[in-house]
Amino acid sequence: MATVTVDDHTRGGVPGFFQSANSLAIILSTGVAGVIFAVSPTMPFWLGSVLTALAIAPALVLLGQVKRGELKTASQAGRG
Repeated sequence: MATVTVDDHTRGGVPGFFQSANSLAIILSTGVAGVIFAVSPTMPFWLGSVLTALAIAPALVLLGQVKRGELKTASQAGRG
């Protein structure tokens, strides 16, 4: 999905960047979760729930804008 939003010149670099960012996030989050787990064994799960809720909120706002026609998706804009 991300590759359709960039020009042809940078299209190959986008998946590489996303894969690198994903790998780094897994490495860092494992260490951070271990430290949080040492404080309280249930805290990583509670923190994960809160962060998920914080991520869902803007996604629902954007979805509402798309449904009302205030915002176009990449395929609606003629890129897909």
